[in-house]
Amino acid sequence: PGLNVPKVMSERNSSAVAKTASGFDSAAVQDKVNSTPTLLVGRTGSKLTVVPITSPTDKATLVTALDTALAG
Repeated sequence: PGLNVPKVMSERNSSAVAKTASGFDSAAVQDKVNSTPTLLVGRTGSKLTVVPITSPTDKATLVTALDTALAG
């Protein structure tokens, strides 16, 4: 258990890591993710919607977005 730091450090510039990172970058561009945190909600198979949270503690906006998505 635990993080194998030497392995992580030795593989961080590998082609496999670069390919995975490229996939994440493509998904972020497609979903218009340009900041963190970015929260997207939606029903399975439907278009995701960005939740416009105003702060890390903006629970009300997240709950409203989830309730709306679940109501379908």
